[in-house]
Amino acid sequence: MLIEKEGSTAAEAKQLVERARTDAFSVQEDCSRAIAAEVAAIKREGEETRESERQRYLADFERKLQALREDAKVRAQTAINAVVALVLPRGAR
Repeated sequence: MLIEKEGSTAAEAKQLVERARTDAFSVQEDCSRAIAAEVAAIKREGEETRESERQRYLADFERKLQALREDAKVRAQTAINAVVALVLPRGAR
C-alpha cells in the first residue's frame, strides 16, 4: 500500500511538473507575442514619423524652389527690360 501510494504520488508529481511546463510555455508564448506586437508598433510609429518628416522636408523644399523660380523670373524680366531700354529708342518701347 505504501509503495502504491508512493507510485501515485510520483505520477501526480510528474503530472504537476508537466502541467507547470505547459503553463510556463504558454506564458512564454504570450509574452513573445506581446513583445513582438510592441516592437512592430514601435517600428510602425518610427516609419510613420520618418515619412511625415520626409513629406514636410519635401514640401519645404518645393516652397523654397518655387520662391527661387519666382525670384529668377523677376530678375530675368528686370534684366530684359534693362537691355531693351538700352537698345531701343525711347519712343519705340
